[in-house]
Amino acid sequence: MLKWKRFRHPLFGSNTYVLYNDEGEAVIVDPTELVVRQSVLRFISDENLKLQMVINTHGHWDHISGNRLLKDTYGIPIAIHEKDREFLLRPDLNLGAFLGKFQEQYDTSPPADITLRDGDRIFDMEVIHTPGHTPGSICLAYPGRDEPSIVLTGDTIFMDSIGRVDLPMGSEEEMLKSLRMLIKILRRNTLILPGHGEVGTWERLEEVNAVLREFLNSWTDS
Repeated sequence: MLKWKRFRHPLFGSNTYVLYNDEGEAVIVDPTELVVRQSVLRFISDENLKLQMVINTHGHWDHISGNRLLKDTYGIPIAIHEKDREFLLRPDLNLGAFLGKFQEQYDTSPPADITLRDGDRIFDMEVIHTPGHTPGSICLAYPGRDEPSIVLTGDTIFMDSIGRVDLPMGSEEEMLKSLRMLIKILRRNTLILPGHGEVGTWERLEEVNAVLREFLNSWTDS
């Protein structure tokens, strides 16, 4: 059984997730430094969790800024899709270059220890490559894409919107392909754990996400 705890950044609204199983093994998805320092370290200690790794759904700074603190504290590996591994080290790609006086604190991560590809399995989840927001954006489906009960969607899709495609190396065409693919995979009762904002079921997302409908309708079928 996969359990989860969400921690939301107070300024940027990005979500950090601690995922853990009945054996107390855990991974952290998309850690931000502030949230890790203020809340996540305490939660791991209080729950006596055995941290296995960090997983980044993509390489933007508001999803990787806690990598270094976790790596230094626990010595755990960092996993990211192979097409976003360069983002960890380049502020011009991870957007840390736009942080002004906070750039040196947040703009880089240790390099990736594990590079992921579509179909890989990690911590009982299947990696689904969903490029568009970044070239290496991923979703994580538990227990897999065939019968997903939980999907962490990163910045590919939120309850009320979709990920931006106007940032460095973003792509409208790739986002369209990724969203069409996800629609075929997700079930009405699949729980969506997005990279920003609230969580909810796919059924609810389809009801309220006008941005998703407008984006899909703006493209004619090829």
